[in-house]
Amino acid sequence: QARWERGWVVRVLPTARVSFRRLHFAFGDPKKIRQVLPFELESELLDGVEHHAYDIEIVRQPDGSADVLVYLVEQEELRAISALLEEHQLSLQRATFSAQLLVQSQALPAGRHFCVYLGSDEAFVACTLEGRLQALSSLAPHPGQLLGEPQALGPGSPYDQLQALFRAGAEDEARAALRERLH
Repeated sequence: QARWERGWVVRVLPTARVSFRRLHFAFGDPKKIRQVLPFELESELLDGVEHHAYDIEIVRQPDGSADVLVYLVEQEELRAISALLEEHQLSLQRATFSAQLLVQSQALPAGRHFCVYLGSDEAFVACTLEGRLQALSSLAPHPGQLLGEPQALGPGSPYDQLQALFRAGAEDEARAALRERLH
């Protein structure tokens, strides 16, 4: 029902919906890399490349080779949001994901770093080298999903609930089972 101005939209996907691949090529020519990349991805993916939209970042190496960082998302994910945007006369300009935005928003000094995000909707760890993603791991299940069970134990903050959970005696089987899951 909102009246949105016509314009461009950037869609930020949850990190867990994006697949990350790092490929190495003996050559660094971007045109050649783009030509052979679909064939290389075929051996990396369980379903075909045609089921994915992808973006790449080419990192040239001093020896003339290149590492290619590939970010993949299922085509259906983008089709669904594009259809919704078209209903509101908006155009999808760019799709990215939360880990990439976190890394890009940081002015990290040279070297290797770990960026950890723990939000209400997702959690992940991103490893960067010289400001570029090198590895990415989504934390599943999200730690917040585990807090629903302690909340059922009684009122109080999540911290209070966890403290009560770990102070509970061994005779309480439900709490003992939950403690095991949280360890």
